[in-house]
Amino acid sequence: MTAATQSDHITQVTAAVRNPARPKKLWEGLFLVDTGAVDCMVPGKHLRALGLKPRGKRIYELADGSEVTLNVTVAEIEFMGEKVGATVIYGPDMPSRFLA
Repeated sequence: MTAATQSDHITQVTAAVRNPARPKKLWEGLFLVDTGAVDCMVPGKHLRALGLKPRGKRIYELADGSEVTLNVTVAEIEFMGEKVGATVIYGPDMPSRFLA
């Protein structure tokens, strides 16, 4: 999982998401890197497929200044052989993913 692409100042990387309670099961996807972000966003359908359940909600401010409340949970993220625990946002079930 070391794939990274960069075009027009947009960096994308391949990373794996795991349920810490079931580390053998994973979902791997291409993520957009946002160096200003704190949390990771993953399509909710993949988090549900891993058996992850929402642990709370957080309010996020969008680029246009509006606010949105989204479900969050904790997952293990693996990138370039490093594994860390992270707050993960239940994103829309479409291909947009963000990695902080």
